[in-house]
Amino acid sequence: MKPCIALVALFLFAGVNLAHSAEPLNVAGRQTKVIEGWTLLISDELFEKDKAATERALELLTVQLQEIVRVVPAAAVVELRKVPLWFSPEYPGVQPRAEYHPGAGWLRDNKRDPAMAKGVEFTDVRDFERETKRMPNFTLHELAHGYHDRVLPKGFGNEAIKAAFEKAKASGLYERVEQRFGDGRSKVVRAYAMTNPMEYFAECSEAYFSTNDFFPFTREELKKHDPEMFALLKTLWSGDADEARVENAPKFIAVAQRFQTDFGVTITLAQSDDPERATTHDVSPLLSEHLENALQVLTWVEAELRRYPAGFLQKHGSKNLVLANAYVSKAWKGTGTPYSPAFIAEKKSDSILVTVPTTIAPATEVLGRGYLHQTLFAYLVADVKSPDAPIALEHWKTLASDDSSLESESAKRLTKQSNLREGLYKSLWDPFECAELIALAKTDSRLNERIEIVQSFLRTLDPQFDQTFWATIATIPESQRTVCLNDLTDPHSADQIKGDAEIQSDLSSIEKKWGLKVLWEPGSAAPPMPVRVRLEYSYFTDQKLPKFKEFLRMVREELEPYPAEIVTKLNVKNLYILDDFTFRGAGVAGQGFNWLPQVSFAYGIRTFDPAKAASKDFYRRTIHHEVFHLMDARFSVEGGPIHGSNWDSLNEEGFLYKVGKASAPNQLSFYTDNAKRPGFAEPYGMNIATDDRATLYARLMSEDIEFFSRLRRDTILRAKAEKLLEFFQLIKKDLEIPSSNPFYEKLDIIKAMVHE
Repeated sequence: MKPCIALVALFLFAGVNLAHSAEPLNVAGRQTKVIEGWTLLISDELFEKDKAATERALELLTVQLQEIVRVVPAAAVVELRKVPLWFSPEYPGVQPRAEYHPGAGWLRDNKRDPAMAKGVEFTDVRDFERETKRMPNFTLHELAHGYHDRVLPKGFGNEAIKAAFEKAKASGLYERVEQRFGDGRSKVVRAYAMTNPMEYFAECSEAYFSTNDFFPFTREELKKHDPEMFALLKTLWSGDADEARVENAPKFIAVAQRFQTDFGVTITLAQSDDPERATTHDVSPLLSEHLENALQVLTWVEAELRRYPAGFLQKHGSKNLVLANAYVSKAWKGTGTPYSPAFIAEKKSDSILVTVPTTIAPATEVLGRGYLHQTLFAYLVADVKSPDAPIALEHWKTLASDDSSLESESAKRLTKQSNLREGLYKSLWDPFECAELIALAKTDSRLNERIEIVQSFLRTLDPQFDQTFWATIATIPESQRTVCLNDLTDPHSADQIKGDAEIQSDLSSIEKKWGLKVLWEPGSAAPPMPVRVRLEYSYFTDQKLPKFKEFLRMVREELEPYPAEIVTKLNVKNLYILDDFTFRGAGVAGQGFNWLPQVSFAYGIRTFDPAKAASKDFYRRTIHHEVFHLMDARFSVEGGPIHGSNWDSLNEEGFLYKVGKASAPNQLSFYTDNAKRPGFAEPYGMNIATDDRATLYARLMSEDIEFFSRLRRDTILRAKAEKLLEFFQLIKKDLEIPSSNPFYEKLDIIKAMVHE
């Protein structure tokens, strides 16, 4: 039987803890020993009736405690040693086991010694050796319960563990796992970790530090199978759980002090039982593993607040920023993952609620900056009580512009957005949208009046909101700039590349075959990234000649077989080959620009290492990945084999891609959590169907033997591969491409490998 915690006792009054350090205790009927710093109280009856088994149990317990001292952080070991250990005879009619007792009430009700409260009792002394074979360190499991109960914030009510448990439970990660019995036998069962949050923490702690009897068995397997719990354990076992709390992190404290000093704003953390929003929102408190995300959000919130006139926010802004991982309205009636707004104006508590996302994408920042200004404006206009005020909602509605006659989609979107007070205000803070808005206002008198109303409203609050201020706001902020990292003052930085015959031959071959321009030289145009956040890039100089030369050769070899009939239809304008290609702080290996009137694509090869096979394989796949995006956009049509539901329906029932739609109910939020889900060449493909197809295509084209082995075992993945092959056969038929074309000869080989 699995070691356990006396669950009934969780809800009863906890008794007094008798052992706060490893000092011998005098308890009638028991002998006291100190082993590796732990106090062990052994029943006299065991020595009288089962001396040999008791002595063997002592030897094995010592080994387990020695491992704990060796692998658990020293500060945590200090706390674990405060948990007394008890060897007791078996109780009639009760399965022998090891169990942590959190309170005295259950012990009294079950006629056991209440002195064992907050301690671990072993009644499986005779089975100690057999149990150790099955569970190499079940003592660690029980001590983990003690650590959870006695040390972690809120004890067994610890919110981070409860949240992680609910997420793991909803994901199905532990529904069918292997259990090993220590004698060579095993079976597939529901993991014991799914019993409750306490067992989830203890089971995963066994795997994290030692070896568990349920999968994941080891630290590395836990890291791959349940990376979020792995990260949480690292935080909670760090030696001082209190130091791991977000509000106690030195970086967080420094930021909070700066907000208080500069803006008069107090940063606090929301709790699930906060009375201020008990009737309005379900709150997911900010977990410590998302500290860096919180700091990132606060960094760009601070940058936006500093754009306001001096003293304005202290006088008119909210007094609190309240952070959480999610605020879900209790009025939410939708299906899938509930929506948590980036910011919420909560006037009643003089606060703005801030959602710290558990993952931050490139678009998160640029959208979040705009939402921040919208929310600040909603906070400001909440004080407008007179219905006759120009900024009042009823008057505002009479000034709406008609967007039906506008030709540009951008102009239509911006006009529709500016018909909302908060939407217009948001646009004024975006230098790109502001410029377009001012241009539209020249021919739209209602828009011009709405702009004047907003700016006049702000001037009544603070005269610093004058025209000079708005002209300054129109300057593009550093966070949204495109930055070239090359030294453009050196006109000879790429002379050797220009003089290298092989490089020039490969460039010429690619440009002639594809009818495009390869941009690689310092001074070339920046890649046309779509979202306005910071882009840093660089092109190649002679210092990187060998790497550029090898990659260019690989590009030529991989692109050469594509049929001229397909290449002509793609009509590519540019191929950007960059060294640095960093978008909002994240390196980019490949990017297609399908939305342009004439498509282009780019590769960023900062991490490319020609000496490493794995690096070459990755970039070989990247080359084909981006080309497939172009082909998908050009040739996939409604009703075709890879279009819409014809592709999506191949996935497991209930699965939904993350981008562009809400996830399915109970589906995990991040693709790394779904690493073992069938039907995907790579977890990245779970983002969106186009990436699903592109990752699969790239694996097929790279003839990855290990991947083909997996494909034969994965019926969904094989069905998707067959759909892709059908897609290319239709292109071949439509464009009348001969079967002798090298590209289609390769597809025939791939087809045979798929059907092996």
